[in-house]
Amino acid sequence: HVQTHGVKVGYDIAPIKHVKSRIEFNFFDAEELLFGNLNGFLTTNKGKIKGDLSLDYNYTEDVILDRPLTAPASGHGQSVDVELWWQPNDQWSSHLLVEDLYSRIKWSQAPYTQATITTVRNFTDSTGATKRMPTISGREYFREIEQRITMHIQADISYQIFAPLRLDIVQERFDELAFNRVMASYRVFSQVELAAGYDAKARAPRLELHS
Repeated sequence: HVQTHGVKVGYDIAPIKHVKSRIEFNFFDAEELLFGNLNGFLTTNKGKIKGDLSLDYNYTEDVILDRPLTAPASGHGQSVDVELWWQPNDQWSSHLLVEDLYSRIKWSQAPYTQATITTVRNFTDSTGATKRMPTISGREYFREIEQRITMHIQADISYQIFAPLRLDIVQERFDELAFNRVMASYRVFSQVELAAGYDAKARAPRLELHS
């Protein structure tokens, strides 16, 4: 999770007939830092929770262990987006969008927490003595860190049935998560398009309005 604001520079390229492409370079400041790792296991047995977790994450506000608010991190980054269109005739067309094909955010003085959380608190050391571990142990501090933005890919194939009505087959991907859709789009006005269809991943109908 990250919020950004900045500038974008784009170039349009038409390398061959029926093909158009665009490349965009984004330069931005970043805020609202939240990313990291949580590993381990949790089990329940007759209402009792047992587990061990290892936490290592960076944030603007600690939403897990409720660390008091600190000065926000400073982030500066760059990313590259690519878009490609191919329309061999008046009926068929295809489109590919890749956002954050390359991305990098460098954070300065990012608050972070490294912690171990366990429900198994009693253990026996090498001398045979029984000792008790704290439920939560770790450290909170600040660090310099680099972040990559999850790549977003959308590919679609379209067939123009007649002037205002179009059929689209779409796949949208966020990292390893893919959404497959079939959509029917109808242009209501010159700048307004209404689309309805079905999302196979969500197993639900989908309604969109484009302007």
